[in-house]
Amino acid sequence: MRKEKEYVVIAILGILVIFLASNSSWSAKKIAATNWTGHINNCNNRDLKVDPQSQVRVVENSARPSGKNSGRVIELKPSFSIGDEPASFFFKYPFDIKLNSRGDIFVLDEEQILHFDSSGNFLRNYFKKGQGPGEMQYVTNIGIDGENLVAFDPYPRKVCRFDFRGHLLAEIKINELPTWSSLVHINGSSYYFVSTHFPDTGGKFIRVDNPNHFQVYDENARRLQELATFPVSGWAISQGGARGMLETTKL
Repeated sequence: MRKEKEYVVIAILGILVIFLASNSSWSAKKIAATNWTGHINNCNNRDLKVDPQSQVRVVENSARPSGKNSGRVIELKPSFSIGDEPASFFFKYPFDIKLNSRGDIFVLDEEQILHFDSSGNFLRNYFKKGQGPGEMQYVTNIGIDGENLVAFDPYPRKVCRFDFRGHLLAEIKINELPTWSSLVHINGSSYYFVSTHFPDTGGKFIRVDNPNHFQVYDENARRLQELATFPVSGWAISQGGARGMLETTKL
């Protein structure tokens, strides 16, 4: 009796598979359904997802991608490499790279802003430690604006603008900026920043929705304007001068 039931179940499943494979209506992008939600998998490797509005969305998921350029293999070939030059510089902790329209390379390193030509030859270091004009304490961001290199030092809250020969063109102090600010874009006399305030957690490791501020500084009007505010979720801990934060995102 048990075997007969198994045969009946197998036969029903077989009929259902044949129906799904042969019925052309299953290839439609949207199919009317009635009061149910879920997933259906048929033998054509299609996931038929039924949403609460009672419509079926067909998602292609074939074993062999059907795209025009599917199966391509991209092979990276080095053009050249740049190594330490003891007489001029040592790489310490390079963490940002920018290119200008000529293909020159600018590398932001620890207490270094290194300039190379398009062939990788070292030209100059823009960074000078100090508090005078064109001197910086700790640069966190660099950017290219036309024929200029722009460097941002968050601790004196100033922006330095250089030409590509290393000459200082302008130094702009923005005292209104919060300490935790990053320069993200430059457009002529407009400088765009994202800034945040580190939360005080009283020594506890807690979940926070930390507000971030998108701001623009107009050099001509000497005005800092807030464009938007958005929260960033994460876990944070702070006590005294020590602090740390782990940002999270939803997948």
